[in-house]
Amino acid sequence: MSTRTDLLDRLSPACRVRAATGEDHVDGVGPQVVASPASTEETSALMRACHEHGLAVVVRGHGSKLAWGRPPSTSTSCWTPRGWPRSSNTPAGT
Repeated sequence: MSTRTDLLDRLSPACRVRAATGEDHVDGVGPQVVASPASTEETSALMRACHEHGLAVVVRGHGSKLAWGRPPSTSTSCWTPRGWPRSSNTPAGT
């Protein structure tokens, strides 16, 4: 299992990454780190880095519907919250 410092070091070249806090939990399961890609390129680099290091990715969004689905099955995930770039194919307001 990677330490939080290891994860921060491995993922920081891809995009902005910070240590997770209690506010980042989804259904009581917390990540070790939170990444916030600001572009499609950063998102791609983040996904590649997570795949290379065997990390799960959970998209958190704004946190308004955290209990709607099944809780994440791992707490060593890299989660990407607010700041996820909008796809050019996604209409505004969706």
